[in-house]
Amino acid sequence: YERDDGSRMWLKWEVRPWYEPNGNIGGLLMLTEDITARKQTEEALFDAQQILQIAVDCMPQRAFWKDRESRYLG
Repeated sequence: YERDDGSRMWLKWEVRPWYEPNGNIGGLLMLTEDITARKQTEEALFDAQQILQIAVDCMPQRAFWKDRESRYLG
């Protein structure tokens, strides 16, 4: 959702039926969750990964990294 000031608000919507005692659908429940902070974090992480990938691709020598148990990670 784009606001008047140009900022974005990310919403997650779920729609579920609610049932009457006889089992018929009596209506709908709409659940809304603001996931803006999560989306902003995902975008920042993606940007950081892109910058890191560019840096690694431009290195004159091959590079690799391992975890603390010396397992190859990349």
